[in-house]
This record gives sequence, C-alpha cells and structure tokens, in this order.
Amino acid sequence: AMHVRRSSHQRTTPHRGITLALALLCCTCWLVHSDQVANEGVDELTKDIEPASIGDVEWMHCDGPLTSVKNYPETGPTWEQYRAAVAALLTSGPGEDYTQDPGFVMSKQIMQGWAEVAAEKIRTMEALLLSWTSKVGSVSEAFETPAVQALNSLNDTKMANVVGTMLLHPHKLVEELGGFCLPGYLTALYTLLTTEPWQTQHLFFLCQALASSAGVHFLLVQDWFLGWPVRSRDLLQALTKHDAVHCALRYRSYVNNPAFVLKEELHTQSARSSAAGLQVALVSKHMFAFDSLLASRDAAVDAGLSWQGTMYGYTLADRFDEAHRNCQSLDHLMQSSAVTHTRRMSACTSGEAMTRIMECFDLDTGLGTRDGCSLHQVRAHLQQVLNTSQFLREASFVICAYPYALCPVLGTIEGMASTPMLVTVRGAGTLSEYVDPSLVPWLLGIYRDWLKYPGTSPLRQVAFMDRVDIPIIQTAFGDSLRPQLIPFGARYVLELAGGHRCETQKARKILFWKMGALFPLLDSLAMTKVMQEFTKTAIMAPFLNGKWEASFIGFESYTYQALNSYSAVMFIPWDFAQVTFMEIYRLGIPIFMPDDSWMHALISTMFHIRKHNLEAWRTQWQRRFSQLVPEHWHGVHLGQSNTTGWLVEAPGKPPLLDQVASWWQHTEFARLPYIRRFRTLTELLLKLPHEDTETTCKRMLLRTREALRRSTAMYRHLHSLVL
Repeated sequence: AMHVRRSSHQRTTPHRGITLALALLCCTCWLVHSDQVANEGVDELTKDIEPASIGDVEWMHCDGPLTSVKNYPETGPTWEQYRAAVAALLTSGPGEDYTQDPGFVMSKQIMQGWAEVAAEKIRTMEALLLSWTSKVGSVSEAFETPAVQALNSLNDTKMANVVGTMLLHPHKLVEELGGFCLPGYLTALYTLLTTEPWQTQHLFFLCQALASSAGVHFLLVQDWFLGWPVRSRDLLQALTKHDAVHCALRYRSYVNNPAFVLKEELHTQSARSSAAGLQVALVSKHMFAFDSLLASRDAAVDAGLSWQGTMYGYTLADRFDEAHRNCQSLDHLMQSSAVTHTRRMSACTSGEAMTRIMECFDLDTGLGTRDGCSLHQVRAHLQQVLNTSQFLREASFVICAYPYALCPVLGTIEGMASTPMLVTVRGAGTLSEYVDPSLVPWLLGIYRDWLKYPGTSPLRQVAFMDRVDIPIIQTAFGDSLRPQLIPFGARYVLELAGGHRCETQKARKILFWKMGALFPLLDSLAMTKVMQEFTKTAIMAPFLNGKWEASFIGFESYTYQALNSYSAVMFIPWDFAQVTFMEIYRLGIPIFMPDDSWMHALISTMFHIRKHNLEAWRTQWQRRFSQLVPEHWHGVHLGQSNTTGWLVEAPGKPPLLDQVASWWQHTEFARLPYIRRFRTLTELLLKLPHEDTETTCKRMLLRTREALRRSTAMYRHLHSLVL
C-alpha cells in the first residue's frame, strides 16, 4: 500500500487510502507490543517507503511564506528559509545567544501559533489519510469500509464517524487543515526540545502531536517529506532521551488525550523525585566549582526537592585564610539548605587522602610522571575516600571539576560504577593539564567517549561553562560533537559579596587589575608604577575632575565584598577563558579592557616568545595563553573542524596574527556585551568621566539573571535524569 503512486492516467482504486491506514495500524500493533524500539527498528520500517506515496500529495506540501502560522505576516520568511535556518542551528549547536537565532525564533513562533490547534489539525490529517483517494458511492458503503470498522473496534466512534463522513467529502477536510504544515510543526518542536531540553512544554506538545488518534504514526511519516533537517530517527532519539517513546508509539483514543497522559506522567515523576531527594558531592580544588553545586541547590529548590551537598578536595582552604573564610561561609550556606541530615564532610576539611590526591595534580609533579603519582596510587586514594565517606558513597550524583585530569580517574574506579557523574569544565584546553604525555591519549579518549555517549549507564555527562570551550572541543574531536554549554553564574561570588550593588556605583573608583597575572615580575611592577603616576599627572587631572579615584591590586588577596565597592575594573586577560573576568562581570561591575587588535598583538607576541624561548614562556611569562598549545592534545588526531587548529607558527598555517584573531572571536571577552574597549591608557581615562556605570551595571545584571535562569533549568533537567 505504501508503494502505490497516484497517476493521472490510472483509475483510482476504491480502498487505496484505507489499505494504507491498515498498513500503518499493523505497524502500530508491532510498536505497541515491543518493549523497546531501536533505531534499527525505524530503519527497517521506513527503508522501503517511497516519498511519492504521501510526500507528493498537494495538501501535505509546505511551500511559500509561513502565513498559515498564526500572527505571521505575508511578507515574513518562507518555509524554505525556515528549513535552512533550523539546519544551521542544529548543525552549529545552540550558543549562549541561541534565543536570538533565527531558527530558534521561528520555531518558537510556529509552536506558539499552532500549539492550541495542532491536535485538531492532526486529527483532521489522520482522517484525510484514512480517506485518501478513496471513493465510495453511499453512506452505508462508507461506514462499512475496513478503516471505519477498525476504528469502531478500538471504541473510537467519534473518529469513525468523522472518517466515514469524510469518505464522501474529503475536500472539506483539506479546507479545515488551513495550510497546517505537519513536518514544519514537528521540526519546530524537535528544535525547541533539542535547544531547551529542560522545558517540559516542548516534550508535552511533541507527544501530543505524535500520539495517534487513529493509529497513523507520524513519527514514521516524517521521513516521507523530503528536504526537512529533522527525520524520524531524530524524533525517536529525542523521545528516547526523555524516556517518552511510549507517548508517541501507542494508540490514543480521543477521550484518552495524550496531553493528559503526559501531564499525569510528569506529575508522577515529580512526586517520586520529591520523595527521593538529592545528595550532591562536588570534587574539585577550585573555588569556581562552587557555582555548579549552588546551581544544583537552586534547581532543587525550584522543583521542591530536598537537597544537601558538600565539596571534596578544596585544599586551598587549608593554605589561605581568605579561602578558608569563603569556604566556611559557603559550607554554612549549604548546610542551612539541607533538609535531611545525612552525615557529610565539611567542604573546608579535605582529609588526608583527598589532600594527597590533589597534590598529585601540580606542575611540579603530575599524573604518571616520574616525580608525581601513578594512576594506581590516585585510584587507591580515591577508593579510600569513598570507603570513609558515607555521603560520597550514597550521592545521587557527583560533580567533578578542576583538575580535569582527575575526573576520568574518578569516573572509572569500581566504587563509582553505579553513580552518575557530571564534569563541569571552564577552560577545555586544560583537560590534560598535569598529566604525563603517555597518559594523554587515554584520558582524552575517555572524555571523547563521554561526549559522544552521554546517556550511557552510569550517566556520564560533560558540560562546558565558557563559549570558547565549544570550538576547542570540536577542533579536537570534530564538528559532529555538540558539547553542552551551561552558563557560568558565579553564584558563590554573589553570595559572598552580598548581592549586586548597582545603586552604590557612585563612589567612582576604578580598580586596575593585577599586572603581575600576565607580565613578568619586573615588567608588571614598571607598568603599575607608570599607570599610578600617569593618573596623577596635571594633564589627566582636569579630565578626571577629581571624581574618579584609581586603585591598583597586585599580589595581595582581596574579598568579594571589597571588589563589589568599585565602579569599574581595568582588566587585561591572560588566557582565552578566565574565571576572574566572569566573576567581575556577574557582579555587574563595568569592565574596561584593551581592544581586540591590542589583544591580538599581545597574544601573538606571547606565542612568538614561546616558539623561540620556551623556558622564558614557562617561567617568566607563567605559561600564559596556554589553552591552545598542541601539547595538551598529544596523541589525539584532530577531528574535522571549521577552526584554524591549535596556535602554531608553521609552514602552511595562516599568519599567527590571523590565527589569534580567528580564535579570539569565540571568547567571552569578545562576545559579551557592555565591555568597554580602549586602545591607549589616555583613551581609557578620557572615557571614565562619561561612563554611566549604574546603567551599565543594571544591563550586565540582566545578562547574569538570564544565565542563572538557564543554568538552573539545565540542572533541573539533570536532576530528572538521575532521579
């Protein structure tokens, strides 16, 4: 029946459309009684289907502008333009500004325009398919057709009456469709669900669209429409990922609406999750990892879940007073957030075994090096930590962060065999930092597998927190990977600083950030002295008019509360992704930094020094801008990527300045709005008196709130997976 073609010179057979419906009903029976539908199953069902059988039917076409979508103007985009925009979005993956992407915007408008009427439109389309090309001579003949009898046997008398009536007047159903585009609607829902997997309404509408009233499974029909970027396999994989295949591959009567079924299932899942609660363990020695733990807490609070968490390995709290005070404040915050009281280790006390582990990941030692720790030793220490920590053993899931070389070791020990784990990365170029070159292929091979197969059991997911991380990973492993980007919210900074203070930005103080973080010691001291004197000169004083005060921070420690008292910060980056920069941005403090051409020249000079005097780059220049050096990817064959590759001066490569410019455009420094640029120190000081810091602060905070909302929603989705 699926192979029957329409032809102008062929006599139309009476029951061709009915036969098609029965064939699809047979497919339905097989799908209903299958415990699991694999990709191979969809291939087997659809491999012999010719698009001409349905795709060539005029009322199934989607041509011209999107005027049939509610509120779309006649001069709006066409379906062809929409297909191209979605294909581009699905190929490149959603960036932080995905809400402005044309493919996402149009998909959302299509969903909003059709969501309320889609169920009825699809029901009409099912009736049309059942009566497609069929001709009957009387009412009694119509209601005796196999399709109507099959619907009556399924107790769907309403649909049986519709089909029986429309067998006599099928053209009326075409008019009722009103230009509804089924493949376009399914493509829009898939795009939204892929881009925002935490939004349950996208899954709800997709299930509602795919759940059949008459046994016609549009999950399989999608492949009959040519030119669409979303295929049946994609729809099935999306449903499988959300454990919702059943909602599209079962018969639904008109009364038993899929919408209500899905709502009931989501409610049951939420109730089950609420009763279970969450125990989250973070393993890292860097302060920025607290953001992931607090994001999990915020997501749990939003969902009404009980939550408790702690951190393992924050050894800085043992060495520095300010780090210890910050840790105590955050530890108290997490303790107060806990509803239940499973015995947990303080985040500020690492313990002997965890301290030894973190000492293995250092420039002077390293994993697998002659003077460092063996893989066996690190695994033994980790197993010891697990044996002595009930909280870690019983964790709902573990978050692993810097040092990233530790995470593949942790994720492959016997004690973690059944524990889900999320790795959060800021600075993908340092995945193999502190590792002997002989172990780099093994370590990066595990990351590659986790990125390719995140749904394996136990759950292993890798998420990135800086936009430049995405092209770095695609350069290493190929553009076919779609790394997940979770916005970095710096929640711990907002907690420790006492929140935002845009209204107090009238103190007019600018902080010149640490020159010693980038330049060699003597150079940084000299530059700081020059800047201090220059801001006091008679030439600049009239422009500043006594309203701005310049401060300089060197190697001394600082508090986030003190940082929050400044009106602006002058910042020169020393790598392609930096936590400090984002901490300042999330506080809403306006940032002044050198313009892009100045940074291109600086980085190119740095790599020129590295090429001709490697020891000077390592010691005097402190290995700055090291994220894109090829040594970090030893033994990894580069995937097919649109980037220029790692930064290297070599024959056949573009000029170093062009390579740097190509990479710099992907950084947060280049892409975040409201950053103030300057080419000279004089230009910076001339701009200060005209800067409306309070307005800039409020605009920056809008970005921060959106980042917090998105990251919280993503953790809610993660919680649903582990529970």
